[in-house]
Amino acid sequence: MRNTFTKSTIITATLLSTLGFGLLATAAPMVGTGGYNIELKKLGMMKMLDDNGDHMVTQAEFSGYYGHVFDELDTNGNGTLDVNEWTGTKGANEISLGTGGYSRELRKTELMDMVDSNADHIISKAEFTKFHQSVFATMDKNGDKQINPQEWLSRQVGS
Repeated sequence: MRNTFTKSTIITATLLSTLGFGLLATAAPMVGTGGYNIELKKLGMMKMLDDNGDHMVTQAEFSGYYGHVFDELDTNGNGTLDVNEWTGTKGANEISLGTGGYSRELRKTELMDMVDSNADHIISKAEFTKFHQSVFATMDKNGDKQINPQEWLSRQVGS
């Protein structure tokens, strides 16, 4: 069998593998599930969080949004979320403050387990806030306390 690789093919493959390895080696840990990250990083979600329409999401806008999300999920108003509040009822599990895809990903028990830092199967507002502060910090690549469109639309949270 004849080898059909050319010198340029080998160089290209080497570059791609080197670049790919470099990206993996420098990637920060992912915050949230893969589906959650994909849905959060869509432009429609950025627009929902950008209160003043300046195409930037500040830490205050981010925190305010997630305060409202928590309050919407807390259907019994007791300041905590149990699994029933987190997942919602079948057919009525989308929050009004997010896109459909984002709502579905947010309300998965896999994400609830990630947010539940003390593993008591109850999410306090403090746990919810702390989790989303870490999401913000991961997305805010340059540390200026605001997320610009390039940071928002980067490949995934944590990359």
